[in-house]
Amino acid sequence: MCLSVSEKETFFQLLRQVVYLALMAGGAFVLRGVTGHYLKDTFWEFGIVENIQLALLLLTAVWFTINAIALKQGRGLFSLLAGICLLAACREMDNYFAEKLPIIGWKFGYSFPLIGLAICFRDRKQTRSSLFYFLKTPAFQMMCLVGLLLIIGETLGHRPLIENVLGTKIDSRAVRRIFEEGLELMAYLLLMLSSVECSFNFLKKK
Repeated sequence: MCLSVSEKETFFQLLRQVVYLALMAGGAFVLRGVTGHYLKDTFWEFGIVENIQLALLLLTAVWFTINAIALKQGRGLFSLLAGICLLAACREMDNYFAEKLPIIGWKFGYSFPLIGLAICFRDRKQTRSSLFYFLKTPAFQMMCLVGLLLIIGETLGHRPLIENVLGTKIDSRAVRRIFEEGLELMAYLLLMLSSVECSFNFLKKK
């Protein structure tokens, strides 16, 4: 039985979502394996998890930049998304920049989304069209889940919450970092996958 064009698009969209789900599950298993190797150093400052987070954010920023160049109808939107990823990368390196740039610290990273906003304003008619298209895509839905993961990480990693449940005798800071950094890692992996989905969504628009 032959599939219609619409059915083929739906099938390949479903297939991509299955692949993304498999990669997210794989990421969770890799994280579990990493803890077996790095033990208590897994989630600490400048540890393996923070380095992976930084790599994911930078890769995502690069991919959004490639999209901005290759898919010109979404240039402003992709430039802004790349800038937000670079800002998040700077925030992940806050202690490093606090030492190297003591006055401004990581906050210079706000310049990246500001550049993206400037590009959006310059191409505002095109950006408006691409934004409303983007809001209807699976990529946007995936990014909403990124935000949800980050919120859950911050909530479960709240120190008073941990101490209320487990008491004050345990190292609440260590437990907090497991929740926060672990869920941030999964959120950034999903963000990278959503940038790939953006390419598929906007190629269809092109």
